[in-house]
Amino acid sequence: MPKNFSRKAYECWIKSNIHRFKYSPMISESYKNCFVLRFEGLSTKLSCVVRNGGEVIVIIHNDKEEDWDIVTEFDVHEHRSKNGQYFCSWCLEKKHYPSRMALWEEHIFEALLEWINDISFETIFCIRKYPGHSSWDVKFIKTKEDYKYVKDIDSCFPLVIEK
Repeated sequence: MPKNFSRKAYECWIKSNIHRFKYSPMISESYKNCFVLRFEGLSTKLSCVVRNGGEVIVIIHNDKEEDWDIVTEFDVHEHRSKNGQYFCSWCLEKKHYPSRMALWEEHIFEALLEWINDISFETIFCIRKYPGHSSWDVKFIKTKEDYKYVKDIDSCFPLVIEK
Protein backbone atom coordinates (compact mmCIF):
# COMPACT_ATOMS: atom_id res chain seq x y z
CA MET A 1 0.00 0.00 0.00
CA PRO A 2 1.48 3.41 -0.94
CA LYS A 3 2.19 5.69 2.00
CA ASN A 4 0.24 8.92 2.28
CA PHE A 5 1.65 12.31 3.31
CA SER A 6 0.84 11.92 7.02
CA ARG A 7 2.70 8.61 7.23
CA LYS A 8 5.68 9.86 5.21
CA ALA A 9 5.86 13.05 7.29
CA TYR A 10 5.70 11.10 10.54
CA GLU A 11 8.38 8.61 9.48
CA CYS A 12 10.70 11.40 8.34
CA TRP A 13 10.20 13.38 11.57
CA ILE A 14 10.43 10.41 13.96
CA LYS A 15 13.84 9.34 12.60
CA SER A 16 15.36 12.53 13.98
CA ASN A 17 13.17 12.84 17.07
CA ILE A 18 12.44 9.42 18.56
CA HIS A 19 15.20 9.96 21.16
CA ARG A 20 13.21 12.90 22.56
CA PHE A 21 10.27 10.69 23.59
CA LYS A 22 10.10 9.45 27.16
CA TYR A 23 7.81 6.66 25.85
CA SER A 24 8.80 5.63 22.33
CA PRO A 25 5.99 5.61 19.78
CA MET A 26 5.47 2.66 17.47
CA ILE A 27 3.00 2.15 14.65
CA SER A 28 0.62 -0.58 15.78
CA GLU A 29 -1.87 -0.46 12.92
CA SER A 30 -1.80 0.99 9.43
CA TYR A 31 -4.72 1.68 7.11
CA LYS A 32 -5.26 3.50 3.82
CA ASN A 33 -6.39 6.74 5.49
CA CYS A 34 -4.68 6.61 8.89
CA PHE A 35 -2.23 4.89 11.19
CA VAL A 36 -2.31 4.17 14.91
CA LEU A 37 0.47 4.80 17.42
CA ARG A 38 1.01 3.08 20.76
CA PHE A 39 3.72 4.04 23.21
CA GLU A 40 6.35 1.80 24.78
CA GLY A 41 5.88 1.69 28.55
CA LEU A 42 2.36 3.15 28.47
CA SER A 43 -0.94 1.35 28.87
CA THR A 44 -2.37 -0.21 25.72
CA LYS A 45 -5.59 1.57 26.68
CA LEU A 46 -4.01 4.69 25.19
CA SER A 47 -3.54 5.12 21.44
CA CYS A 48 -3.10 7.92 18.93
CA VAL A 49 -4.77 7.93 15.52
CA VAL A 50 -3.14 10.05 12.79
CA ARG A 51 -5.49 10.64 9.85
CA ASN A 52 -4.54 11.85 6.38
CA GLY A 53 -6.68 14.98 6.62
CA GLY A 54 -4.74 16.36 9.58
CA GLU A 55 -6.93 14.99 12.37
CA VAL A 56 -4.87 13.50 15.18
CA ILE A 57 -6.67 12.15 18.23
CA VAL A 58 -5.47 10.48 21.39
CA ILE A 59 -8.03 7.89 22.49
CA ILE A 60 -8.56 5.99 25.68
CA HIS A 61 -9.99 2.47 25.38
CA ASN A 62 -12.02 0.47 27.87
CA ASP A 63 -11.13 -3.03 29.05
CA LYS A 64 -12.75 -4.50 25.90
CA GLU A 65 -10.35 -2.41 23.70
CA GLU A 66 -13.31 -0.36 22.43
CA ASP A 67 -12.79 3.36 21.86
CA TRP A 68 -14.04 5.05 25.00
CA ASP A 69 -13.37 8.72 24.57
CA ILE A 70 -11.02 11.25 22.98
CA VAL A 71 -8.46 12.51 25.46
CA THR A 72 -6.88 15.26 23.36
CA GLU A 73 -6.47 16.35 19.75
CA PHE A 74 -3.65 17.80 17.68
CA ASP A 75 -5.46 18.76 14.49
CA VAL A 76 -4.30 20.95 11.67
CA HIS A 77 -6.56 22.53 9.05
CA GLU A 78 -3.91 23.30 6.49
CA HIS A 79 -4.08 25.97 3.84
CA ARG A 80 -1.57 27.47 1.47
CA SER A 81 -1.18 31.21 1.10
CA LYS A 82 -0.74 33.01 -2.21
CA ASN A 83 3.01 33.16 -1.60
CA GLY A 84 3.18 29.37 -1.16
CA GLN A 85 3.48 29.25 2.62
CA TYR A 86 1.38 26.90 4.76
CA PHE A 87 -0.74 27.81 7.77
CA CYS A 88 -3.51 26.37 9.95
CA SER A 89 -6.78 28.18 9.27
CA TRP A 90 -8.15 27.20 12.71
CA CYS A 91 -5.45 29.11 14.57
CA LEU A 92 -6.29 32.63 15.66
CA GLU A 93 -2.73 33.75 15.00
CA LYS A 94 -1.85 32.69 11.45
CA LYS A 95 1.75 31.51 11.70
CA HIS A 96 3.17 30.70 8.26
CA TYR A 97 5.50 27.79 7.50
CA PRO A 98 7.76 27.31 4.49
CA SER A 99 6.45 23.79 3.88
CA ARG A 100 3.58 21.47 4.64
CA MET A 101 6.04 19.28 6.54
CA ALA A 102 7.08 22.16 8.81
CA LEU A 103 3.41 22.88 9.59
CA TRP A 104 2.73 19.24 10.52
CA GLU A 105 5.92 18.98 12.57
CA GLU A 106 5.00 21.87 14.84
CA HIS A 107 1.22 21.51 14.94
CA ILE A 108 1.02 17.77 15.32
CA PHE A 109 4.23 15.93 16.03
CA GLU A 110 5.84 18.42 18.45
CA ALA A 111 2.52 18.88 20.28
CA LEU A 112 2.10 15.12 20.61
CA LEU A 113 5.69 14.74 21.85
CA GLU A 114 5.11 17.37 24.55
CA TRP A 115 1.81 15.79 25.66
CA ILE A 116 3.26 12.27 25.85
CA ASN A 117 6.36 13.42 27.72
CA ASP A 118 4.17 15.07 30.39
CA ILE A 119 2.87 11.64 31.42
CA SER A 120 4.52 10.31 34.58
CA PHE A 121 4.20 7.50 37.11
CA GLU A 122 1.84 9.73 39.06
CA THR A 123 -0.56 9.98 36.13
CA ILE A 124 -3.60 7.90 36.90
CA PHE A 125 -6.29 7.94 34.29
CA CYS A 126 -9.80 7.94 35.68
CA ILE A 127 -12.86 7.45 33.52
CA ARG A 128 -16.03 8.98 34.85
CA LYS A 129 -19.26 7.52 33.58
CA TYR A 130 -22.42 9.58 33.38
CA PRO A 131 -25.87 8.30 32.34
CA GLY A 132 -26.15 8.34 28.56
CA HIS A 133 -22.51 9.10 27.72
CA SER A 134 -18.93 8.77 28.85
CA SER A 135 -16.50 11.41 29.94
CA TRP A 136 -12.87 11.32 30.95
CA ASP A 137 -10.74 13.00 33.51
CA VAL A 138 -7.04 12.77 34.26
CA LYS A 139 -6.12 12.79 37.92
CA PHE A 140 -2.63 12.97 39.34
CA ILE A 141 -3.04 10.62 42.26
CA LYS A 142 0.04 10.25 44.42
CA THR A 143 -1.36 8.63 47.58
CA LYS A 144 -4.29 6.37 48.41
CA GLU A 145 -5.68 9.30 50.38
CA ASP A 146 -6.12 11.21 47.10
CA TYR A 147 -8.59 8.60 45.80
CA LYS A 148 -11.32 9.95 48.06
CA TYR A 149 -11.41 13.11 45.93
CA VAL A 150 -12.17 11.16 42.75
CA LYS A 151 -15.92 10.62 42.48
CA ASP A 152 -18.22 8.79 40.04
CA ILE A 153 -15.44 6.63 38.64
CA ASP A 154 -16.09 3.77 36.24
CA SER A 155 -12.44 2.72 36.13
CA CYS A 156 -9.02 3.98 37.17
CA PHE A 157 -5.63 2.82 35.91
CA PRO A 158 -2.08 4.10 35.61
CA LEU A 159 -0.89 5.17 32.16
CA VAL A 160 2.72 4.19 32.84
CA ILE A 161 3.03 0.42 33.02
CA GLU A 162 6.83 0.03 32.74
CA LYS A 163 9.86 1.97 33.91
